[in-house]
Amino acid sequence: MTLPPLRRAWPPLVALLAAVLVAVVPGFRGTSDALEDTVRRLAARDSAFEGVLVVDIDDVSLHSLQERLGPWPYRRDIHALLLDYLRDAGARAVAFDVVFDEARDGDALLAQSIAKRPDVVLGMAGLRQELDHRAVPAPLRERHALGPAGGEGAVRWAAMTWPTPTLLVALSPPGALGMISTPLEADRRLRKVPLLHDAEGYRLPSLPLALFLMQAGPPAGVTSSPGTVAVGDHRWPVDRDGRASVLLPANATQVPTLAYRSVIEAALGERVDQDLREAIAGRTVFVGSSAFLGDEVLTPHGVLPGTAVLANVHDAMARGEVAGTAPWPGLAGLVALALLPLFAGLVPGRPLNGWRLAACLAVPLLIAFTAFAALRWLRVEVSMLPALVAWAVLMALHAARHARVMSLANRRLAEDRRIAEAANAAKSEFLANVSHELRTPLNAVLGMAEVLLHTPLTEEQRRYVTIFQQSGESLTALIDDLLDLSKIEANRLQVEALPFSLRQLAGDVMALLGSRARNKDVVLEHHVDADVADAVTGDARRLTQVLVNLLGNAVKFTHEGRVHLRVTRGEGQRVVFEVSDTGIGIAAAKLPMIFEPFVQADPGMARRYGGTGLGLAITRRLVELMGGHIDVRSMPGLGSTFVFDILLPPAPAEAGPVAAAPEAQPADGVAILLAEDNDVNITVVEAMLQRTPHTIHVAGNGEVALSMFRQRSYGLVLMDIQMPGMDGLTATRELRRFESDTGIARTAVVALTANAFAEDEAASHAAGCDGHLVKPLARQRLLEVIAAHGRPGPARERAT
Repeated sequence: MTLPPLRRAWPPLVALLAAVLVAVVPGFRGTSDALEDTVRRLAARDSAFEGVLVVDIDDVSLHSLQERLGPWPYRRDIHALLLDYLRDAGARAVAFDVVFDEARDGDALLAQSIAKRPDVVLGMAGLRQELDHRAVPAPLRERHALGPAGGEGAVRWAAMTWPTPTLLVALSPPGALGMISTPLEADRRLRKVPLLHDAEGYRLPSLPLALFLMQAGPPAGVTSSPGTVAVGDHRWPVDRDGRASVLLPANATQVPTLAYRSVIEAALGERVDQDLREAIAGRTVFVGSSAFLGDEVLTPHGVLPGTAVLANVHDAMARGEVAGTAPWPGLAGLVALALLPLFAGLVPGRPLNGWRLAACLAVPLLIAFTAFAALRWLRVEVSMLPALVAWAVLMALHAARHARVMSLANRRLAEDRRIAEAANAAKSEFLANVSHELRTPLNAVLGMAEVLLHTPLTEEQRRYVTIFQQSGESLTALIDDLLDLSKIEANRLQVEALPFSLRQLAGDVMALLGSRARNKDVVLEHHVDADVADAVTGDARRLTQVLVNLLGNAVKFTHEGRVHLRVTRGEGQRVVFEVSDTGIGIAAAKLPMIFEPFVQADPGMARRYGGTGLGLAITRRLVELMGGHIDVRSMPGLGSTFVFDILLPPAPAEAGPVAAAPEAQPADGVAILLAEDNDVNITVVEAMLQRTPHTIHVAGNGEVALSMFRQRSYGLVLMDIQMPGMDGLTATRELRRFESDTGIARTAVVALTANAFAEDEAASHAAGCDGHLVKPLARQRLLEVIAAHGRPGPARERAT
């Protein structure tokens, strides 16, 4: 399907617009963050944590040390003792994740310890509200600031909580103070760490950045430019608020940690400390407390104590594990990947089968892998959500357009089917009308020909009449085949499931075709295997039709030899029928076509042998309707073998003996009421019943027939269906109502009609008919019906 350029262009444009909206609308931030967290976890590497260590002031330590050191918070000389021990053990630097903002006992001792060496960073916290007073003098604040606040590139706070002036005096800038406060995202997760902070008119570093600044030493300083923060040889990408996307390691929860108790006991000389010294030597030590519930931080890698987060951030910054944000071409490239399905045949009306479906479904995986690869190897973060939304919108638009195309196609198909069904119904109606109109004159031709054959004729006259009769029978067979084919194509032909004798049916078929075979000196024989059930359930009429078609064809195309029917047991409840002959055979190239309507193996056969080419087509469809399959094997000059199997379950035992077809018996005279409006048909019936004891009383329509029936009793009513005025079905219903109202004995009514469809027969029985005879009518069949249904005796006046 080829679409106009504009119709092909608007789906990707809508997908791109959706991607742009997702990228700029804040409401999608949460979903984007969740996707980016997943990529962070997948792209994270483990860290050896060679340069950092945490000393954790945990609950257990505080409880066990309470008798010796008192309750928390401790005197500041305890921190001084800890600091001296860490230095003595070889710590490279010490960072206190504790804000010493109130004066306490021991401040002087801690200040003296801090002043010994410029290797200590004290924490300070940002506040969202301004303080009522400032306890720290401005010169001290200015001394430890990186410079005046202002411009972009920093997180802004209303105020700061500074260490006490005593400790500030002892600190050696630069980098002696660092912010430990970190703003979280809207979902309370830490994803980006601010490196620079502005408060009270000053710019101050974060605690991890302060360590780099202190360890670089003067004259090194912090260099801040749009998108970058640098200290010495270290450069980190940041956003416009100075926040760095620090990539925490996959083992972030496994940062080396020492319990506060073990370190203090070693500092007090209460334990052997060789292992502790080895763990401390050469590392930057972060001292903080997990004993405070508010110190826990939710990260993409789980919940971590605040001090562990600071240690992880410093370690990641030292290893360069800080990701930049992809520029817009990177995001556009990822969105471009979402449009790849357009090159995989994403066209409405074309199903996504095979590689097309695989290609389209692989696109989100390709987008995710690209984002993963960019973060893991290039240290660049690129949001997947706009690209995934663009892909999803593109696929949704395709699905909607495909559904619309399929809906239109289905509507067209439904309309085409409606037209076809209407045409089929018109054809069926046409065939029914043609059948009815042809059967009426055929009834006269065949009926009168049969009557003539029972009169004294010369041989020449008899030959002429025989030709009339044979031609009429051929025309009748053609009409019957056309009706069967029409019913099959319209799915209106139903098969029955009634008990019958299989062996008797086979014998009847042999008897029916026996004279035809004898006239050609062809041996016609059959054999039913002993293990085949005789009493079976199925459609005897349709099975007879199939066998007559196959055996009739075999006799027709066999000039010498034999025609054989063999019946064997198949799998389960199936019965296999094999019709073989020694006839002319069929060429291999023609075998696939012989079951098609109006097709014969050789066009010349229709002229030589007769036939319409409908028999085998109807045979195949009948076999399929009976749950079977038919096949043929043949070689020219050697004959043909048709094999079919159908489902014929054994008849249930309660069904009793299988009834044989009633044979015609000589009948005493029956008074027959014939309701018929066609003079020719009346003449045919009267001629057929000449020289019989039966009498006929004729009624020209249904009303006259009903009136005559009310006045006299008859032994049988032959009721034409289509008559002027009151039709035969209405007349039959009124007749049955009259019998019911008066309580008289039931009289058999047999429909005599040219209506040959199964529904016509069903309508006759529904109206109250006992039988349904289809024109043209053979004399012998008429006599059989009279013998089966007629009540002997003359017509008598009914008592009033």
